[in-house]
Amino acid sequence: MDKNLMIYPFNKRVSAIARYAQLLKGYILTAAVSPKNYGYDGKDVSYIDGGEFVGITITSSFREGLEQCDCILFSASTFLMDMNYYEEKIQEAGNCGKEIWITKELVKDFINAQKSIPTGVKVLGSNPDQLRVSYNDTNTIQEINVPILSLFQVGEFCHGFDTQLLMAERFEKEGYRVSKVSSNTLGALFNVHMVPDYIYDPHMPYEDKIVSFNHFLNSIVEDNQPDILLLEVEEAILPYNNRITNHFGVIPTIISKSAQADVSILSLYYSDYDKEYLDRLRTFCRYALNAEVNYINMTNETMFVKEINYTDPLHYVSVDRDILLNSIGSNFKDYDCMFFHTYDLVSVDAVYRDILCKLSQNEDVVITG
Repeated sequence: MDKNLMIYPFNKRVSAIARYAQLLKGYILTAAVSPKNYGYDGKDVSYIDGGEFVGITITSSFREGLEQCDCILFSASTFLMDMNYYEEKIQEAGNCGKEIWITKELVKDFINAQKSIPTGVKVLGSNPDQLRVSYNDTNTIQEINVPILSLFQVGEFCHGFDTQLLMAERFEKEGYRVSKVSSNTLGALFNVHMVPDYIYDPHMPYEDKIVSFNHFLNSIVEDNQPDILLLEVEEAILPYNNRITNHFGVIPTIISKSAQADVSILSLYYSDYDKEYLDRLRTFCRYALNAEVNYINMTNETMFVKEINYTDPLHYVSVDRDILLNSIGSNFKDYDCMFFHTYDLVSVDAVYRDILCKLSQNEDVVITG
């Protein structure tokens, strides 16, 4: 039986749950709740992500949300929130007998605040028990015998996970068997295979991570016999600057070296990119990530780096959808790579059709359905 799910505090980091609520597996979204001072009360969830109207209203009553749900997902906020407040709300939910989950991002907030994760709380998307393989002459990279669509992005709020869900939905509607793998904590709600925790283990050798993840992917293919594998990497592919390093893009590098992608999508922030910059970025993906970028998803988010004395140096601003689509149509129509926007389903459909055509015409990659 599906469980009734409440999200708190509802914000941009978890908006995909509401936008794609029909794709949830084992859960029904019954409450999207944010503190009243967020200014979201009574607004449709599209107010947060800038996409089309969804029909799910954000409320501010934590108590009413608890009455409607079986389980609650606590999310890291895009606003500054006292961790003591989180502890109070988690305790309140626990006292009501609710199943409690927290996102991986919120785990980091607890650690940074030097606080322990409350007893009985589970981490959404944690995958600790996967087999670790030591690299040697006999344990090397295995061949993945299905087409792989990889999805990379340059930073948070680039909608790589959204794009994965949309592409998977289209393949599945046409009868293709799809396996999905993601490092996005929300994937656990959508029947997505989660990237194993060892990928983030600082003590595990780099080579072992690559080989282990390759074997992990191959086991998914052998167990599920998909027609295509969709591999989404949530972490940024490269640093912003010497101070904001995004861990130097290590996670995407490890994952990309575990399996050769046949088709790749790169998600970027909104900006007036010139051809030279895009060419350099695609060249980086080709040689650093084994990814030939065939499609670029431009999000409706633009990112700014604040001055060095700010606690949170990154600032995000949503761009009007029409401005974004006009920019794509006028600035990038002649570029030798298809541009699209996740919330523009016409362009998503066009990219899906082109991907299907590309894979069908490749003699080395057969997608049959």
